[in-house]
Amino acid sequence: MENLQRYGCVSGMIGSLIYYDDTNKFYDDYKEEINDLLSELIDGTGLSMNELFGDKFDNEDPLVLDCSNKNLLAWFGFEETANRLYEKVYEAFKNQDFEFSY
Repeated sequence: MENLQRYGCVSGMIGSLIYYDDTNKFYDDYKEEINDLLSELIDGTGLSMNELFGDKFDNEDPLVLDCSNKNLLAWFGFEETANRLYEKVYEAFKNQDFEFSY
């Protein structure tokens, strides 16, 4: 998880999110959830798409129909979800708050 936070999906460490076919499918499958995460981030920070992603976001594809923006947002969605899970687990370990249900 720490390597994912440090290097991101672009590093190739997530084998199922390397190729455009895979990242585009991931985006299409989780589009609503990714858009919710993105909306939360934009609302929480007040940043624009350009400020969040810089020149990586293709402004000529604002509806995210092409593969490059789908790829970018698939990685964003995966990384953001992983970061949130990591924070919850980290806090649980830090506070020794272990509740297991079977």
